[in-house]
Amino acid sequence: MRRTIVLVVDDLGLSFESMSSVRHDLKRFVERQIQPGDLVAIVRTSGGMGALDQFTTDRGVLLEAVDRLRWYPAGRAGCR
Repeated sequence: MRRTIVLVVDDLGLSFESMSSVRHDLKRFVERQIQPGDLVAIVRTSGGMGALDQFTTDRGVLLEAVDRLRWYPAGRAGCR
């Protein structure tokens, strides 16, 4: 069975400290839970239709996308 999965990351609402944990947990999910044939996208609340937002079946591409996730100091969490 083929699944379509969208992982939404609230990069505007995460604290600086939380971003590291989120990246770690996403990597773990990709490595352990994604099955061959699954179509997966990582979508950020900061927007933009870049490489992070494209669906793929390639775990390597997903892991690279997770590595590129960044904390935004001007986001909601940075304004506190």
